[in-house]
Amino acid sequence: MREQDDNEYSRRLWLVAGVVLMLGVAVTLLANYVVPGIITAAYAGRGFSAANRFFASRQNQPLEYYLQLWRNAANSALLVWIGFALLMPVVGSQRFFRKFVGTADASQLGAIRVLVCGVVLMNLLWVNLASTTLLPHSMREPMGLFHAAQSLPGFSRFEASVAALRMFQIVLLLVTAAAMTGWRTRWTVPLACIGYFLEGGLLRQYSHFYHSGMASMDLLAVLSFTPCGDGFSIDARGKPPRARSRTYGWARYACWVTLAMIYFSAGLSKLRTGGLQWSGASNLRAITLTDTLNPMQYDFKLSLQFAHAPDWVFVALGIGTIAIEILYPAVLFSRVARRIFPIAAVAMHVGIWLLQNVLFYDLILLQLIFLIRPAREVGEDEARARAAPLLVCVLAGIMMLVWAYKVEIYPFTAWQMYAMPSSDSSVTYYKLLERHRSGAWETSHPERTIGALKDAFYRRQLAMIFEPSTATRAAEFFQTYANVHNRSAPDPIVAIEVQKWIWHPRDASEPLGGVMVGKQTVATDISGGRRAGGSSTRGR
Repeated sequence: MREQDDNEYSRRLWLVAGVVLMLGVAVTLLANYVVPGIITAAYAGRGFSAANRFFASRQNQPLEYYLQLWRNAANSALLVWIGFALLMPVVGSQRFFRKFVGTADASQLGAIRVLVCGVVLMNLLWVNLASTTLLPHSMREPMGLFHAAQSLPGFSRFEASVAALRMFQIVLLLVTAAAMTGWRTRWTVPLACIGYFLEGGLLRQYSHFYHSGMASMDLLAVLSFTPCGDGFSIDARGKPPRARSRTYGWARYACWVTLAMIYFSAGLSKLRTGGLQWSGASNLRAITLTDTLNPMQYDFKLSLQFAHAPDWVFVALGIGTIAIEILYPAVLFSRVARRIFPIAAVAMHVGIWLLQNVLFYDLILLQLIFLIRPAREVGEDEARARAAPLLVCVLAGIMMLVWAYKVEIYPFTAWQMYAMPSSDSSVTYYKLLERHRSGAWETSHPERTIGALKDAFYRRQLAMIFEPSTATRAAEFFQTYANVHNRSAPDPIVAIEVQKWIWHPRDASEPLGGVMVGKQTVATDISGGRRAGGSSTRGR
């Protein structure tokens, strides 16, 4: 009887796949033969009013540019659609489940919940959210879906209130801790995810869409749709242990898919944007030295020791990075890969930490997902999780669509960090200095005064101050930092200097670190007034 049910289920999946394929072909035909006419008419001002307004402000590009953009988008969607349709019957088959997914028990899924929520708690404890009220509004950039949340009534007052932000952070910490311990997980896990999204938006709008913490947010979102509170939780205390089941197996597999697709997207982005050039010695040398020399979370100088290393060292680093990311999805199909690639990923992130001063501690800790074993031996539940394979395919399909369209709309990301290769072998970086009333000069660390700037998330302002269109906004930030610092400093800051340096590490005649090519100074009087600073530029 069970075999007949499985065969019937498999036939239904193939039927659904066929329908999905035909629907995809129909939509593609519409996209390729109908929509281009609409675009052409709108570009000429003869289309729908909304479309006409869209193109009226974008006439700086020729019509063919937009037509090609649309064709590329339609073809990318078709490829992902075909992959989704073909995956459904394969992933939904009994053979795939037995060979690659397997049953799991509630304690395994609960342990994943504890791990993910623990990482989120670490991120929440890392920053002082209320200190964002000290930052000027001119620093803000629209941050994807969070920008929509800002339009809610009362939200502007909320994000401008120190007391409200402190209370929000405390409540979010308590909710996340409750989710981690497994109390009321049906509510606390989704609420922790929503709160973490809001907290991330509040911080990122003053910096940029950085990727630290995004993996744990994605996993928290996935766990919100699973019975992750059935084991290893307060909710499960006093209840008999749950049997191993397909439901828990698929939920665990969904977490694996999420992490695997993150690395896969990152690797594909590097190949799509930079091709083989990405793993070239010039690019890897520029990446490591740029992060080492710029203000960063840490101040290791290890990569300076390798500045003049043979090219093959950097080529090996580049090839190794791409290989780990592209091949990481092997963890979905091989027990051996689940032992090798998490260790390789940890080694890669430790290397990034030491060579680039960037610590993705969340991604390091999340590798433990593949090491979680059952807490005890229990029976096996024969019930079939019929919708689970479809949901896993939808999850993978959404993540591939986000990658295909290069989406960077918080919280959706194609994981394109470091994907753009360096155009030449030079390294451009910035130094931030401050002069005190006593005459002493020191390296400036705004993150020590304004907690929301942890990890030196003010780096964008360093480049902005050299651009005429953004210099005023950047100067306002540096002035704000100086004013906040001077409130309690016995030796107040009277000037902040941003230096721009360029180094050609392959030029043996150049000193280590290169030469300063320009500087901008923002000066302030101790009473908090501001005046525009001077600037100077020196050639090589």
